[in-house]
Amino acid sequence: MRPSLTSIMPHVPVGNPGAVTVADLTRLDSIRDLLATLNDANAGARALSKHIAEIPVLRARIENQFARKFSGKKIPAVVDLIALVGNRQIEEILLLLLEDLTILRGELDAIEEERNDRSGAAE
Repeated sequence: MRPSLTSIMPHVPVGNPGAVTVADLTRLDSIRDLLATLNDANAGARALSKHIAEIPVLRARIENQFARKFSGKKIPAVVDLIALVGNRQIEEILLLLLEDLTILRGELDAIEEERNDRSGAAE
């Protein structure tokens, strides 16, 4: 039986809300739904905002981009944030997030494999 993600790496220290954690790996369905919405030419900011609200790490990264782009301005509601940052920039942020999640999954798999190797050697 495969151990749960939290048993492999129960706590990932987070310095900012834009850092990926084990919990973010459980949001892959939400990310897939967001990708489908981004590919829908009829989908607007309101539809995108519902998906982004389900993915806190993505929202934090979009807010960080807004803060860099519009220094000193108050971060608006997600629906307005999407319109101001733009779909193309959101797609770029999402791709970087997916890369970070892939790296995290690989690190967790390596930890699990190492544990299995050690427990197999101890038997």
